[in-house]
Amino acid sequence: MSMRVTNAVDKLTKHRGQSYSEYKARVLSCHDAMLVKREDLRTNSDLRRLKGISEKDIARTAKYMVFYSEIEAKLND
Repeated sequence: MSMRVTNAVDKLTKHRGQSYSEYKARVLSCHDAMLVKREDLRTNSDLRRLKGISEKDIARTAKYMVFYSEIEAKLND
């Protein structure tokens, strides 16, 4: 595995004790990690994939969309 892939996988891995904001900062520090995470968030935010939609699902999707927007902004800098 190349160092580029290894670095991206490391940035995408949430480490024990790491806060969500720390995790987001790690992802946002790596172009390749942002590309992968953007697609992950896009897929996981598609409520059509769920059989029933709860308030928890809506809250999670909103959280994901904030992160998605942050990635988009960083990629478009």
